[in-house]
Amino acid sequence: MEQARQTRIHGLLLLIVAAVFVWSAIHPATQWDMVCTLIGTLIALWLLSRWHDRQLARLNER
Repeated sequence: MEQARQTRIHGLLLLIVAAVFVWSAIHPATQWDMVCTLIGTLIALWLLSRWHDRQLARLNER
């Protein structure tokens, strides 16, 4: 049950990031738009990896 929920969350996050990335590449308002998207993607990946590592640690404790 928990695994299915996490998979849906990860899929939703991937879809959102991909949509913003494609939108920014097709019709950027400024060059900074693409830079902000790349920085936001890196921050999101960093946060997701930290959260994912904590979840794995909790599972290993059980």
